[in-house]
Amino acid sequence: MHTSRGSQKRWARPFSPRGRREVPRSDAGAAPFREMCDSLSLEVEREPIGVHDLHPIALMRVLPSFTFTARKRCRRLAERSLAMVLARRGARAHTHVFWFGLAGLAVLLAQAGQVGWFLLPSLVLFAALAVVVSFDVEFLLIPDGPLLVMFATGTAALLVSAPGELPARLAAACAAWGFLRLVAWAYQHWRGFAGLGFGDAKLFAIAGLWLGFAGLPGCLLVAAISGLASAAVLLRSGTGLDAREPMPFGPHLALGLWLAWSVGPLESGATP
Repeated sequence: MHTSRGSQKRWARPFSPRGRREVPRSDAGAAPFREMCDSLSLEVEREPIGVHDLHPIALMRVLPSFTFTARKRCRRLAERSLAMVLARRGARAHTHVFWFGLAGLAVLLAQAGQVGWFLLPSLVLFAALAVVVSFDVEFLLIPDGPLLVMFATGTAALLVSAPGELPARLAAACAAWGFLRLVAWAYQHWRGFAGLGFGDAKLFAIAGLWLGFAGLPGCLLVAAISGLASAAVLLRSGTGLDAREPMPFGPHLALGLWLAWSVGPLESGATP
């Protein structure tokens, strides 16, 4: 009896040394693997993944395509970063983010004797923020990986240096996240389309953890000024600005966080 290709069930043998019973394939077990690819903004160029594709032997068939795509994305990030450094066309709007961030790093290194062991988590913060800036400028998204690194590093530094401040810093992180989500909701309700993403709120929450309540106003002020500077560069270069066209705000928040941490907050508060 002939059946059409679309009506046939797809069957696969389980990876079991004991039995050879055939079981129907299912995409339900592939959800964690797909979520991992989505969170890294990676694409796997192969057929739909079934539950048995999660076996290590089957994953070995996916790794070549997965690795190739990761290398391609890393190359794009490197090219975008170099374009920002050299102020090339298409990346000039964020060149100031790189150079001001580098100036903040120079200030921090000049105070290495006073900063002490805080220099190590500060360098981790700088590297993670650099990844955030590159990703958001190139792909208009902020991956969770560097955010988790900054959260873990900030929490560990607080537990070692001032564990009593951890509850207040966590409260500042929650307040920062809630504030930016409220602004995003109000903007979307007013204009009818989104203006800020979840990644921006997460990054501002990280700023609350690292800076506390005292450093958040200065961080947001620097981010707003930096965003206006990027818009001015785009207007001067002849690029028309559309209110519905997405613009990355993560680089400006990252600059505000980094300058408040390395140079000092504009408001009175503790510095590293």
